[in-house]
Parts: sequence; structure tokens; C-alpha cells
Amino acid sequence: MKKSIIREEIMQINQTNLSCYKYSFISKSGFSCGETEKRILSRLEELYIP
Repeated sequence: MKKSIIREEIMQINQTNLSCYKYSFISKSGFSCGETEKRILSRLEELYIP
């Protein structure tokens, strides 16, 4: 998931006037950016226990 997509999603959430203190994203193919204090990034495979 590209940083631009994450930024766009956060912008859309902010337009709803919801008060969010953290954002969580899940991606099957990974991320091109890193986590921040307000942004939690998880790969889909992390959600499953083998």
C-alpha cells in the first residue's frame, strides 16, 4: 500500500468529522511507508496463526 493511498484514506476519514487518535491499515502486499505513532500497519498474514 502506497503512502499516498494511506494519506488519502486518512483525509477522507477526517472529512467525516470523526475524532480518531490512531489509524490502522491492513495490506496483503505490504507497505511502502513505515508506522508512525498514529498509524498502525499490519500485513494480512499477521492476522492468521499457522
